[in-house]
Amino acid sequence: MDLQTFLLLASLAVLAGWAYYTDRKSKDGARKEEFRKKLSRFRDAQRTMPDLIRKLGGDLSEPLKSSYRDLFVVSRNSPFDGGAGALVYYTEDNPDLEASLAALESGGYIKDVTPYNVKKYRMSEEFVEMVLYAYAPRDLAKEK
Repeated sequence: MDLQTFLLLASLAVLAGWAYYTDRKSKDGARKEEFRKKLSRFRDAQRTMPDLIRKLGGDLSEPLKSSYRDLFVVSRNSPFDGGAGALVYYTEDNPDLEASLAALESGGYIKDVTPYNVKKYRMSEEFVEMVLYAYAPRDLAKEK
């Protein structure tokens, strides 16, 4: 292999590496920017209903409940026997619950999937991700 061919191949390798690096950096930047936008939007919801989001964060942070995506809203007086694999919130314990859930629904964070006469909502994965990001216990040693 002569020197010109070697220099051409070396230049092509450097250019390919540079293109890969800049493409990856660009995609990482876009992902981070998208996450920042989602987090900013979530923080707005969090400011308007801090108690509900804090309660959701506590519940979803529990290992047995971390995979739950359904949420029932009932009165303590109703003959509801509980939703296995779902969170259950009582209207008596949360006076602004229905208004908060309506706001979350209009924001696309939850969806009304009521099958019968007991209100049932399904939380979006984006919403659960944001709630867990905001409230899940973190290992501070890993963050340093």
